[in-house]
Amino acid sequence: MYITAKLKNTYADLAFYEESHTYVHQKKQLTPASNIVESFAEEFDTEKHATRVAFKRGISKEVVKKEWADGAKEAAGFGTITHNFGERYAQAKFFDNTDLSIIIPSNGHERAVIRYWNGLPAHIIPVYLELRMYSKEYSYAGTCDILLYNTITKKFILADYKTNKDLFKNFRGKRMYTPFGHFLDMPYNHYQIQLSLYQVLLEEQGFEVEDRHIVWLLPDGNYKLYKTKDLRKLLKKYLNDYRRSN
Repeated sequence: MYITAKLKNTYADLAFYEESHTYVHQKKQLTPASNIVESFAEEFDTEKHATRVAFKRGISKEVVKKEWADGAKEAAGFGTITHNFGERYAQAKFFDNTDLSIIIPSNGHERAVIRYWNGLPAHIIPVYLELRMYSKEYSYAGTCDILLYNTITKKFILADYKTNKDLFKNFRGKRMYTPFGHFLDMPYNHYQIQLSLYQVLLEEQGFEVEDRHIVWLLPDGNYKLYKTKDLRKLLKKYLNDYRRSN
């Protein structure tokens, strides 16, 4: 596919090191987009909150911290497994044209992946899975789960799978930092920023994006699709201000 080849060639000089989650372009280490997103939110104070929860539950702080660490590790592992299943299914269905009957879902989230791919309109086609992109101008990089192409408008759609139990979980009305102080600090808003950062990366190379989708995979085999806000204006101002101050 011409578009896929063009995208691959555009970012061919970007190196990614899995273990350290490091992006390198022309020997220069780039900031991961996820780090930029995290900079807009207060870092979770594990000691403080573990102490509070431990007192409330009548258990030790160490037990609470271990529960949280184990839960985070399990969630991350589950998310990776689900993403890998989605990539394998989409690769077989749209790129390799292989037998889909041998790709059997093992849980509701994986059934939701299949439902998502089988429900795509005919004029929307996937052109890249796990696209790693970078910006020369702003020195950051990121990886988009799914890049779709609208064959009618000739524009792209960015999409990411999410397996969170709750996309809208927020602690006591806490908000994010400037320029996103109007946003509640919750996963959904983090992902809105993340997808707009990806849009900046694509459009720097001349690829036009028309939409950004969060594909929330649910344990009952269904999914919810959220079209996110275009936050490029706020992000570009922040990135330009940050660049001038450093």
